[in-house]
Amino acid sequence: MESVTSFILVMATVVLGLVAVGLFASYGSITYANTVSLKQAQEYSAGLRITVGKVDGNEVPVLINDYDYNGSIYLVAFYSKYNNPNYFTSQYAEINSTASLSGNAKINSLNNGILYEGQISYYKTYTGDLQLVSVKPGYYTILWIIIGYYEVGYEVIQ
Repeated sequence: MESVTSFILVMATVVLGLVAVGLFASYGSITYANTVSLKQAQEYSAGLRITVGKVDGNEVPVLINDYDYNGSIYLVAFYSKYNNPNYFTSQYAEINSTASLSGNAKINSLNNGILYEGQISYYKTYTGDLQLVSVKPGYYTILWIIIGYYEVGYEVIQ
């Protein structure tokens, strides 16, 4: 009977050890992946170029290029009374006079803080594509450029 109890204790210890190692490995791999994603977003941000044209009517042409990234990006455009790209309002601006997509999002800043979390309207596009962003008299139009889950840049249009 004593050998059965010893065996059960040994097996329980082994199982607990394996669970602990598994949890540690999972935590380590998640932390590593987040660190790599943040570093990539910071590199993309360093290569970002935003060219804003002249306002024509209620739109302004915007061209977004990146030396380090050539792929899909997400744009969030909104109107604000404040010249502050971190002050989000739900008064959305249109891009290319098309309907936006919407969904829940968690957008991080490049210092790995949460910039915004919740329901948001956005546009999916690609670097190098011309965007026609709507403007509204008396408001700033703020454009967030997002790659992955990170805001890699922004533009404030007056």
